[in-house]
This record gives sequence, C-alpha cells and structure tokens, in this order.
Amino acid sequence: MFVVKRSEHNPLISPRREHPWEALATFNPSAVRTNDGVRVFYRAISNPDALVSPYAGQSTIGTAFSEDGNHFHSREQVVVPSESFDKFGCEDPRATFFEGTWYVFYTALSGFPFGPDNIKVAVALGNEPNQLHEKHLVTPFNAKAATLFPERIDGDVVLLLTAHTDWTAEHPRPTIAIARAKKVSDFFDEAYWHQWHETLADHALPSLRRSDDDHIEVGATPLKTQHGWLMLYSYIQHYYDEKQRVFGVEACLLDNADPKKLIGRTYPFLVPEEIYELYG
Repeated sequence: MFVVKRSEHNPLISPRREHPWEALATFNPSAVRTNDGVRVFYRAISNPDALVSPYAGQSTIGTAFSEDGNHFHSREQVVVPSESFDKFGCEDPRATFFEGTWYVFYTALSGFPFGPDNIKVAVALGNEPNQLHEKHLVTPFNAKAATLFPERIDGDVVLLLTAHTDWTAEHPRPTIAIARAKKVSDFFDEAYWHQWHETLADHALPSLRRSDDDHIEVGATPLKTQHGWLMLYSYIQHYYDEKQRVFGVEACLLDNADPKKLIGRTYPFLVPEEIYELYG
C-alpha cells in the first residue's frame, strides 16, 4: 500500500511567452538526479509560425535545472529539428546519463500529417546536458518512448521502448519491449533493428494492458531498487474512443537481472484531477 501526493509546487515548469520556443506549452519531462540537483528535459511547443509549422506550434526539447527538485531555472532549448528524420518536430524526451554521456531519446517526426510511417525514435547525445551535438535515428519502424537503463545488465546495454504505438492493421496494439546490445552505438544500426523486429514477441514484456481498447507507453527511465527495476508507464483506458479516454499513470517492478520478467504492478495511482491536468 502506498500513497501518492501531488507536489505543492506544481506545475513545476510552465510556458514562458518571452521564450518563443516554449511559449505555448511545456510538458512530458524526463528527470535525471545528479550530484548537485535534478536535471529535466521536457517537450516545448512554440506559437504557430506560418513559415515553419503553419499547422501548429513546433515541438522541440528544452532542459532546466533545480537544486531542490522544485524550483527550476536555466532553461535552454537543446534539441531542435535538424535532420530529415525529425524535421517536423522533436517530442517527449527520455534521458539517461550513462557511462559519462548524456543520452536523450525522443520521438522524431519526419512528415505531416503525423502517422505510423513518420513517427519513430531518435536520440541526441553529448558530454554535457545542454550540448547535445550528435543525433541518430534509432528505430526504422514506428515507435516512441525509448529510454536507456542507467546501468548495464549482465554486461549489456539495455534499451526499453514502445513499438508500434500508432495503429496499423498489421500492428494494431503497442508493445513494450527490451533491446540489448554490447554498446549503445549498436542501436543506431538499421540492420540490428530489422533482425530484432523479426522476433519482436521474444523481446516483449508481459502484456500490461487489461483490455484491447487500452493503450500503454513507457513513461520514465527505470529506477533500480532492491526489489527490482521500478518502471512508470502511461495507461490510457478506452484509448480508441476519444470521448471515453481516461489517462493514468501506473507502475510495475521488473526483475533486476532480467527486466523482461514482471514481478508486480499497480492500477492507476494518478489520473487527471487538478486544473493544470484537466486543462493543459
């Protein structure tokens, strides 16, 4: 039994009109605890620009820092569209500081209107959190919400991701799965992913969905505890009916030695209730 209490400091990061790149919205953050505080990476949306994105504001990724985890400052834009695979936007970062390098995996949009063919996972990396100068496309197939485990497991680098988040007849439901490699750069190899995808079911976690009408997606970089890897994930009930959707946050424990093994799980412990959750 546990109780979750919302922070009295919410919302932690709000849009700033004086910063055009984050004037419309700031949300979906990923946090990394450092020796001196908390570093977050978040999705920011600009006001619509007829020359850049006439259909809507453009998504980019910002970062901010807090000594106490409540009051964030030093906000900077760190990932912007620059490649063919992300020219229509960079969304929903998930960050890990791993073996001396910052890895920020994000949803890369390569076309519009958005759909399964142009929504994939990419990564930006660098030696400093505000200097992510290297980019790679990760998945050649539709996927979102990839994140690197913060340490090796049995000598392997391990990536957690949600494959096929957007409906197609061939892949109508999302799959949360594990990818393992000897080095991070293996995840930048298209041939690796073609081979991995041929046996997708072998890499999948036990299904967390309670109904075929529901949707799931990796929410945050797993945290290692003595009882297992703690994974937070989004759980959307009645996802395919826009009028009935209920967004929630759930958690599960994955085995420390084999994160494909599910130890236990919760039901939703957070659903939209506050004004900043219901409208925004």
